[in-house]
Amino acid sequence: MRAYVLLLLFLTTPLRADFIDDHPNLKKHIHVEPRSNLWVGFGVSPVGFLENRTLHVLSAFQFHWMPRYLDWEVINVSLGLTSFSKENFAKARDFFFRSSPKLRILEFLSFGPMVGYEYISFPDVGARQVSAPFQTPLEPFSSKGIIYGGEVSEVFHLGAAYYLKVSEVFYRQTYSTTTASNGWQFVFDQPDLQNDPDHKSIRPSYVFLLEFSLLF
Repeated sequence: MRAYVLLLLFLTTPLRADFIDDHPNLKKHIHVEPRSNLWVGFGVSPVGFLENRTLHVLSAFQFHWMPRYLDWEVINVSLGLTSFSKENFAKARDFFFRSSPKLRILEFLSFGPMVGYEYISFPDVGARQVSAPFQTPLEPFSSKGIIYGGEVSEVFHLGAAYYLKVSEVFYRQTYSTTTASNGWQFVFDQPDLQNDPDHKSIRPSYVFLLEFSLLF
């Protein structure tokens, strides 16, 4: 009996498809699985701008929730490298993650605040952490801190399964060049940098990124 039912279903399936093709008005009554609001992806920012250097960013992982009126970048994990610095030692490596809940004002356009956290290091800048009478060995300077700002995004369909997302991201860095997270003070190996109270070459600044992402 079971074999008979399976054979009957096999033989009638093409007939059912032909029946729908012969009666196209019935297609509107066929249930279609709605598109998911959850998207993952990756992206790249070919060039970004800081106070005294440029920044190149690879967005290795993105997770988005995009219902009708909201475009929420739940998390974006990125790696960055700076170049074209006025001082060679001011080149940096940057790891940061961010989140941005944006209001969709048009079908393709959204904007909203952005907040995240970054870890930054300067491989060519030697520093010690000092808390008299103790100090750490000389090592590349690194710091961390919150980032905050805003983001504007434009989304374009690439067929039914993909989005091209273009984002303009503007944020403020807050990492410290004077005090480590444990309260110890940074002392730099480069005399010009140590004698500059503002540490202009490596201090936090405002950042602008133009990011292109593929979502699927």
